[in-house]
Amino acid sequence: MGMDGYFFGRLDYQDKDHRETNQEMEFIWQASANLGKAAEILTGILPNTYSPPPGFCFDILCDDEPIIDDPTTAEYNVDARVAQFLLYVKNESAYYRTNNIPVTMGNDFNYQSASHWFDNLDKLIQYVNAKQSSGSKVNLLYSTPSCYLKAIRESGATWPTKSDDFFPYASDPHAYWTGYFTSRPAFKYFDRYGNNIFQAVKQLGVLAKLDATEQDKMSLLRESLSVAQHHDAVSGTAKQAVNDDYVKHLYKGLTEIVDTVYTAIHGLIEKGKGTTAPHFTFCHTLNISACAVSETGDVVAVIIYNPQAKPVETYVTIPTTASLPVVLDASRHIVESQVLTIPQGVKNIPERASSASYELTFKASLPPLGFQTYFVEMDKHTKDDQGYSVCSREREAVLLLLQGNGWRQ
Repeated sequence: MGMDGYFFGRLDYQDKDHRETNQEMEFIWQASANLGKAAEILTGILPNTYSPPPGFCFDILCDDEPIIDDPTTAEYNVDARVAQFLLYVKNESAYYRTNNIPVTMGNDFNYQSASHWFDNLDKLIQYVNAKQSSGSKVNLLYSTPSCYLKAIRESGATWPTKSDDFFPYASDPHAYWTGYFTSRPAFKYFDRYGNNIFQAVKQLGVLAKLDATEQDKMSLLRESLSVAQHHDAVSGTAKQAVNDDYVKHLYKGLTEIVDTVYTAIHGLIEKGKGTTAPHFTFCHTLNISACAVSETGDVVAVIIYNPQAKPVETYVTIPTTASLPVVLDASRHIVESQVLTIPQGVKNIPERASSASYELTFKASLPPLGFQTYFVEMDKHTKDDQGYSVCSREREAVLLLLQGNGWRQ
């Protein structure tokens, strides 16, 4: 799998109890029946998620008792603290198969004042190891996951196996970690939408050979998407004010990257056809059936980009005020389409500022890593002998879509 081992701390509390009882906190995870041994990995469950043992958080954010080793003070507590830690180690040793036990020291936002940690850890290591002179077999040392993994591999222990997953799980009898799969669905969509746009624009930037200045306009969206991958962001488990901030930065990133899209498409069109490209409009509100361009233009040129390396046939849906629009391909041939009334529930969305009453859907055939243009002519027209619409082009507008297989922009 490209890694030597894997460690994590969150699993169902009942599963953890079972594993502790049967010394199965470390095991071979058989991750894929198809890949076989290539997908097997030695996996370890940490004793306390990634937190310190109870009573041994030495961070400035904690209020656990520090180790005071000045024997002249009334607060001297070395013996008591060492005994407390040794008891913890003894209890934990029953859960693991080797003589090596992981002890995590840290937590969220810890080590802002690292000296508080290391001063106390140095003392803990010193005084616990000093007990070896009186028969203790406990040896503390600073270590890493790699060093720990090496030690348990060389122990000669045999490991149980696991071939299924740990999700979903419960942290207590009435707390199942499942809500985040569906919580804040609008933000989940917005995050994926932003990523789809970002990946497509990166391609366009390369194809159009954009300079560094234009490429830099992608930075804000790139950084905002990175932050949105936090386990309390895309999961939908952040506080509302924090989630609002995620949305704000994603929106700013999308707004800024639109200029890069325009520049790239303009460059590709003008280079390919030797003509001046028209002004494009990008609609970010198609998910609520709203787009000013498709609602006001007599003729709307819909330019659709396919970021995949293979031809794609996909359905495109745009809102319109026209009940009888006609779709034409680049050769001015009629494309079969369907018009449906927008549901009243969508029309009633408070944030939706749209006069569209219909949605027009048609199938688009897109070349690999390329774009195709379709024309939508609204029903403010008469028909000519060829059967497709003829209307004034004074209000022609151009709508740009970045279209993948199975998702729409």
